[in-house]
Amino acid sequence: MTPSKHEEDDSRRRDDDRYAELAVQDDSVLIYDQKNHTAWIRSDEPVSLSSMI
Repeated sequence: MTPSKHEEDDSRRRDDDRYAELAVQDDSVLIYDQKNHTAWIRSDEPVSLSSMI
């Protein structure tokens, strides 16, 4: 059985609140998973959060 498109959209909306971003002193940006604090990405150029998911 294939999941419906509607179920996939609901899952993605819930995940949007899972990730957060933080600007750090050296002008880089840290994007992290609020449920798994060991999962993070650091970038010296800003990127949209939606492009990382």
